[in-house]
Amino acid sequence: MTEESTKLIQQLMARRFDDLPAVQSPEQRKGALGIVNLFALASHMLTAMSGTLAIVSVEKDVAGDWHAAGACDEVHRLVDLAVQTSASLTRLLGMAMVALHSEQITTRSATERHSIQQLVATGYLYVESLNAVSLEATNMARWRGLWGRGGYVHRPLVPSQQFDPERDRARESVRTLIAQIIELGLRAELFDGTWAME
Repeated sequence: MTEESTKLIQQLMARRFDDLPAVQSPEQRKGALGIVNLFALASHMLTAMSGTLAIVSVEKDVAGDWHAAGACDEVHRLVDLAVQTSASLTRLLGMAMVALHSEQITTRSATERHSIQQLVATGYLYVESLNAVSLEATNMARWRGLWGRGGYVHRPLVPSQQFDPERDRARESVRTLIAQIIELGLRAELFDGTWAME
């Protein structure tokens, strides 16, 4: 890893990851830029997992019972997608960190070794955080009876006689989060399960 790569990483890591990174070209999925984009995806996924945890943790008297709102199918799908996408990203991060560790061993520059060590530590922090939030979200979803074997039983939606804007907003938030996670998954797939220095 060159000094230019180290500087690029430091500059890009200082930015806020408000938008999903573009990873369509091979250049955006390898080297220093590839690591930054991978960390950006992990950051967005951590936010999405936190949102999923918040949704399955909602008390019945806050946004209405998900069963009563007829949104259990959507919440179940949300948890499924969140868990699968998070697992894909953690695997990808793990493989990238192994490759970076090899790079750290072979480089002669002490500065580069230190920079790579920081990157590896950051990558594993993302892995640990994603795993922790994913576990918490699935445990909560099981406890609420929204996800998992024997937990959720499909109930047909009974049309309400009265429009409930709060429930409608809650369902819309679930749909929005599903769309975001699908997009994250598609971008993660573009890495094809690997990251390369060159």
